[in-house]
Amino acid sequence: MELFETINSEFYVNDYGGIDIPANYIKNNCKQAADVINELCNYYFDNHSFDELPIEQDKINIKKSMCAQIEHFYELNGTTELASLSKPTGVTIGNFSMSGIKQASTGMKSLISRKAIRYLKPTGLLYRGVGQY
Repeated sequence: MELFETINSEFYVNDYGGIDIPANYIKNNCKQAADVINELCNYYFDNHSFDELPIEQDKINIKKSMCAQIEHFYELNGTTELASLSKPTGVTIGNFSMSGIKQASTGMKSLISRKAIRYLKPTGLLYRGVGQY
């Protein structure tokens, strides 16, 4: 099973218990979340299937990390680097002037969910390949 196929809105609501997110948002952002989780796991899922994970609790933690990442995207209002930015701080029309774009006031600057990382820690996948040559 591909990583992006591991969760759906039913798992998100019933098992993860996340915030109120439309089911189509979850479905539409699973691949983006899976890409982020795979990157955090040092691309483990490029060569392995989700079903190959030997420990059931690791599977649950991976699924919850996917949910946390989707929730993070939703709170950022997007999945791109620009999602964490807000509108320009000021605009002048006469003799055109535009001040910079400031960070969103939510305090979220990264596209990577800290909560997703916390779910991944006990799986050992965050540290895969560290110290091996």
